[in-house]
Amino acid sequence: MKHIILFFAALAFSSASFASDHIDGPVTTQHRVGDLTDIYAFPTPGKPGFLSVVLDTYPIVPAGGHFSEKVSYNFYLRRAQIRAAGQPIGFDTSDEVTISCSFVTPDNVAAHVATCKASNGKMASVKFNSIQQAREGDDFRLFAGMRLDPFYFDFAFALALGEKGSFPTLPLRFNIMHDINCLSIVMDVDVKKLFGDNAPSMIALAAQAVTDGGARQLDRVGRPEITNVSMIKRDGAELRDIFNLDRPFQVTPSNQSQYEERLFRNIGHYDKVDGAMNWFEEARQPLAAILADDFLVVDISKPCDAEGFLEIEKSILQGKRHKTCGGRKPVDDIMDVLFTLYVGGYDGKRVGDGVDVVGYTANMVKEFPYLSGPALGPLDQAWQATSRLIAKVRD
Repeated sequence: MKHIILFFAALAFSSASFASDHIDGPVTTQHRVGDLTDIYAFPTPGKPGFLSVVLDTYPIVPAGGHFSEKVSYNFYLRRAQIRAAGQPIGFDTSDEVTISCSFVTPDNVAAHVATCKASNGKMASVKFNSIQQAREGDDFRLFAGMRLDPFYFDFAFALALGEKGSFPTLPLRFNIMHDINCLSIVMDVDVKKLFGDNAPSMIALAAQAVTDGGARQLDRVGRPEITNVSMIKRDGAELRDIFNLDRPFQVTPSNQSQYEERLFRNIGHYDKVDGAMNWFEEARQPLAAILADDFLVVDISKPCDAEGFLEIEKSILQGKRHKTCGGRKPVDDIMDVLFTLYVGGYDGKRVGDGVDVVGYTANMVKEFPYLSGPALGPLDQAWQATSRLIAKVRD
């Protein structure tokens, strides 16, 4: 209970929430089931040619929380190609495939059903919280239910670097996300079923949450920490709500320019934390530009044992060939990767917040759906007891 109280207190007294994409702006705060917190993408373990995608939403979901018929989730997947020499550094993307997930949510939660359908007709359905093999007739494996949120970080460390521009004098090394639950959609997909026999190995992907039959976007997510760490408001306008309402892969040039400028300035802010200058303008600009194009890039043909987050992006920025799958796995310590990059440059000493995957591996499993079942802390137990009492009164 104490860590949950600390979490909300931190949100109340900080201008930035600093929890990946959790509660990243007023709009998502009002529509928590549509608040996208994290997206993960990695080659499916033991299945060459398959891609695993995990989307987390509804941060700090209470016991009894569930998806809503009013909110749908769209995954956008595209072929990705590294641009040739002489062109602006980054990726070209094409041949978009959309996977749209919607829900039927009657009063009986056990009867809730998720259905995800791709734009080429491939689809799968599953009952809420049901872990099963892909059913006969399903085109991919699907899970939709409550899981333990795998994101981990030290809030005080992130706050000190982001708002104060300095290392904390007394680091807590405390994972403020410990035993907090979320809702998760997980898919294992044969890439050929999405793109045909000429399927790409490098894929760009992002997701959005929409309501009103898809007419209104609530949130979007690509790379982690773009809103709450990389584009925090130090001066100027608050950009997070504007950013969250852009459709993935279709950002207007004027908005893209705002995001690049904010990223450029904020990377310069983080660069000063250690007293050394690693990001001169000519190097900072292409980094800001590539991050403003907010989508994960994963190469399912490459090894995925090492920490891959941002490895593809950092490699092409340095004119090297990437060696890992890139993308993002639940075990990747993305906070350390980002802070090391922003503070120390490509080859800087690792900047760690003291909260590492060691000690949290129970939250992350190697088998589908890759996240552990929900925690049942005091708040959840109280919520469940209340739910049971209400159900008893109704009966």
